[in-house]
Amino acid sequence: MELRAAAIRQGDAPELIWLVEHPPLYTAGTSADPAELLDARLPVFTTGRGGR
Repeated sequence: MELRAAAIRQGDAPELIWLVEHPPLYTAGTSADPAELLDARLPVFTTGRGGR
């Protein structure tokens, strides 16, 4: 994806919309509280961004 973004910036490739799907997971921001996770069976992906 990084190569595609670079090619778009340089004018060598057209812009695209990518529709992607991944297995269920929680994304936990910097203010996330582990006690708020509703289903312990789902993996948690920790991000460096804010939010819950």
